[in-house]
Amino acid sequence: MKQIAIFGGSGQLGQKVIQGLLSAGHDVTSFERKHRSSSFGEKNTLVDFNELEATSFAGQAVIVTLGTTQAKAGSAEAFIAVDYELVKKVAVWAKEQGVKEFHVISSIDAQENARGLYLQTKWKMEQTVAELNFEKLCIYRPSLYADLDRKPVRINEVASIPLLSLFASLTKKTLKYRPIKTDVIAKKVVKAVDEDLSGKNIFESDKIYSAAAISFKNYNSKEQKLLLKGIISTVLLWGIIQILASGSLALSIVAATIEIALSFLWAKSIITAKQNVLINKEEYVKRKKTKSLLRFLIWFELAAILGCLVLGFVPIAILIFTLLIFDVLFFYNAQDYLNSLN
Repeated sequence: MKQIAIFGGSGQLGQKVIQGLLSAGHDVTSFERKHRSSSFGEKNTLVDFNELEATSFAGQAVIVTLGTTQAKAGSAEAFIAVDYELVKKVAVWAKEQGVKEFHVISSIDAQENARGLYLQTKWKMEQTVAELNFEKLCIYRPSLYADLDRKPVRINEVASIPLLSLFASLTKKTLKYRPIKTDVIAKKVVKAVDEDLSGKNIFESDKIYSAAAISFKNYNSKEQKLLLKGIISTVLLWGIIQILASGSLALSIVAATIEIALSFLWAKSIITAKQNVLINKEEYVKRKKTKSLLRFLIWFELAAILGCLVLGFVPIAILIFTLLIFDVLFFYNAQDYLNSLN
């Protein structure tokens, strides 16, 4: 059991980290600027961040989940005051208290030549904390948070989640951009606290996900049913439109029948391919072909959608888009499942 201090415990990520740490048997103290009732049994201590040095802590680890955005803070200066100055102050304080282990949340793509104030500030914060030479330093670089229930709701983030999910599934290099839920980040933080690590450890977003892998066996059955329902609904709607728009009812019925038959064959072939991935999972893991197969389906469907739109076949594009949505979902659940085999 470790004595752990957390800064940012009132936030959504901080709350999940606290819950995970307590479940793992650690003693947690949350340092707060405002009074807050204990959520899971942690200790809450009011602190004036302007006089943090007057506060003492005898423990082994400090975790910082503090963070904001320029829009929320109101100005660039206010943003820097939280994401750099305040984090730096906590890190210096932790070092003075004799803390040997420090954990901090940064951001994906935080690097020296990063574009934009947000990433530049995160990079500067990482370098400043690293210079303090903690015996164990863990830096987490998550991608865009995927929690749709975050308060306040950030419309730009909600709109970005599906697009970023599709983009991340296209190649190995882009996989780290997969939107990530805060409970996954919290699980990785708790795991890192319990691990015997030393020196500077940086966890990119895809590595954070690998620590919170989920089996998709039950989800796979649900996904197949949703896939078939989506195809059937789309094809039936398309068939009705064709029948109403065509001068020849007989030809329209024949066309609709052929369309339905082909769509079912297509769906069956894709589902069969996916089932084969599961049945032969050990072989595919060794050959690293599982994700390549799924990526091929996603790339093929994207190309097919583009081609249909160029040729004016909008109903077919809608049908393929339905398949694409479920294939992206399947890809990420397959990714998590394969991570769980490691």
